[in-house]
Amino acid sequence: MLHTRLLELISIDATNCTANSIFNQFKKSLDDKQIPIPNIIGIASDGANVIKGKNNSFVFRLKFEVPNFILMKCICHSSALVASKACKKLPRSAEELIRSISTYISGSAKRSAQLVEIQDFLDEKRKRILKLADTRWFTSMCRSYT
Repeated sequence: MLHTRLLELISIDATNCTANSIFNQFKKSLDDKQIPIPNIIGIASDGANVIKGKNNSFVFRLKFEVPNFILMKCICHSSALVASKACKKLPRSAEELIRSISTYISGSAKRSAQLVEIQDFLDEKRKRILKLADTRWFTSMCRSYT
C-alpha cells in the first residue's frame, strides 16, 4: 500500500543549520519511526543552498543513500515567491491604501459596526476586512512511502 503524508516537522537548532546536521536529524527521525531511508522516493523544498546546493547540501547527502530519489520545487513556496514579486510591481500607494483602510475600520468598534450596516443595507454578504500579511515558507517537506 502506498502512503503520502507529512511525517514530522523537525525542530532545527538555529546555531547549527548545516547540511550535515539537517540530514542527521532527518535520518534520526526516520530511524525512530523504523522507516528505511531507501523508502524515500522524493522530497519537495524551497531553493535554500543548504538544502539543494550542488556540494555539501542535504540533497547531496541524501543522494548517497538514495541515488534515484526525485527532488521537486515546493509549489506553495514557488507560488508565494511569484505573488511577492508581482506585488512589488504594484504602486506602493495601493498597498498603503489597503493597509490604511483595514487599520482604520478594524481599529474602531463603531466603524466595524458601520461596515456591517452598509453591507446589510446593500444586501451584501457580510465580509471582514483582512489585514495584509507576508507568508514565510519553511524548507524541506518530506514525502515518504512505507
